[in-house]
Amino acid sequence: MNPKSIPWLLAILVLLGLITFFLEKPFKKGLESKSANGTLEARILEISQHDIVRVRVKRDYWNTYTLARVPGASWKLIDPSTEPASEAQVEKLLATIEFLPVLSTINLTADDSERHREYGLWTPSLELTVSTGDKNYAIMFGKPTSDGKGVYCSLTGRDKVYITTPESMQILSQDISTYRMTKGATTP
Repeated sequence: MNPKSIPWLLAILVLLGLITFFLEKPFKKGLESKSANGTLEARILEISQHDIVRVRVKRDYWNTYTLARVPGASWKLIDPSTEPASEAQVEKLLATIEFLPVLSTINLTADDSERHREYGLWTPSLELTVSTGDKNYAIMFGKPTSDGKGVYCSLTGRDKVYITTPESMQILSQDISTYRMTKGATTP
């Protein structure tokens, strides 16, 4: 072997190693998290629950409420009434928002109104607005998939329709009474 070729062979070996590393790296858009079975899954929002300062849930005109973080890390309902919120229920909601999984993605153009109507996103069954210190994220949830194993949703500003889990949808669409500290409280 010629001693002059050793540096070239080492360079080729390093280059092949780098190519292999980058080709095996997952190319998913958004953050990834470990699921219960240890596999990687994509998330809809690229945020941590500790960054969330406000959550607005709109099921329809009469069933809309807003939760906000109070200085000191506690949470309260601020709309339609102002009262303390159940910390355990809010923590469950925030964890669901942070780890909202993507089961599948459908690429669409934003103006594809017929497809949005087909997925139930033209008139969503739930609208979720999540605010961090500097950004607002609006997610619309539509119909369940035909097999019942997912729910269509879209993130405002992205030309994609996601399919997420029905379990997540169930937690996100809880009634305001779930978050009230006193079950007998009423709205003004």
